[in-house]
Amino acid sequence: MTHPDNPHPTLPASTQPTLPASTRPTLPASTRQATGSAASRHSRMASLPPRFVPLLLCALLLSASVACSPPPKRHGDTAASLGRPREPLAPKDFALQLLATMKHDIAPGGGYDGSDDAVADMSRAVAWDAAQRSLSITPRLARPSFCSGACYLLLVKTLQKLQHAGALALSPEAQQSLAVYGEPDGFGIWGRANANGPGLAKLVHDLGAGVNFTDPAAARPGDFLKFGWTPEIGCRERGHLVLYLGQERRNGVLCIRYWSSNKPGGYGIRCTELSRMHNLLFTRITAPGNFNRAADLPPADPWLQDMKRRRFSFSEVCRRVGARATP
Repeated sequence: MTHPDNPHPTLPASTQPTLPASTRPTLPASTRQATGSAASRHSRMASLPPRFVPLLLCALLLSASVACSPPPKRHGDTAASLGRPREPLAPKDFALQLLATMKHDIAPGGGYDGSDDAVADMSRAVAWDAAQRSLSITPRLARPSFCSGACYLLLVKTLQKLQHAGALALSPEAQQSLAVYGEPDGFGIWGRANANGPGLAKLVHDLGAGVNFTDPAAARPGDFLKFGWTPEIGCRERGHLVLYLGQERRNGVLCIRYWSSNKPGGYGIRCTELSRMHNLLFTRITAPGNFNRAADLPPADPWLQDMKRRRFSFSEVCRRVGARATP
């Protein structure tokens, strides 16, 4: 019978073969000490009857091969489980992952709704799973939706997919911070991203996870974009947070293509004339691994909290988020 901890079967004592006394090899006392030297091994083999020499050689070769073998790889020893990504992601690679998540993980439609009920749906769609100590993200629960919720859902779902693929290593503490708890504007990670003005841009800047810039000519598909329907920023703003997809001309008019949750249909792609858009602020994720710093940020950002109480200039916004004309 084979014991689970011993792969080599052991015969009961009554069934083990016993050599007659006349045939048992007797080693001289000088060779009974295991010195490990070649001379000692030669002495032992010389003292054995010829028929036992091949058996001893096989045993020595087997023990040497086992000692030189590398340790077996344990199940789950992936880059992610060991706390490090396989290799750093290039900004273009992360942008491609965002575009793939947009296409394959968030179904179009669902309707637009900026009410408290839709915010509550976000807390179910992006939740902390205490049992698994990881984020639980279910995009179908965030329907209907709104623009900042759509972009945040897209961002954290992409981070989660990279984590599962071993290309990113977010700590449980960071993942817990990224969950949505219904925080008001300026509080926590979600409250920062959902704030008026440059909420997501400020969050990315504070984490050191990307760069902010203002020139549409420098934008690439996969950049986030915040713009206003009017020049107002802050308590009087009417803005839109989207994922930039590119530019095109329609009847000679330059338009910006983007994905977001749009009125009235919800998740989908839309094209808007550039002349109708104010205070364009682009955000490019260049260091997604720095979302590990999410748990280290202060509980609240007072400047983003003020977005609901007063008006701001675009120049102040750009200064606060480190934005330049080009990345």
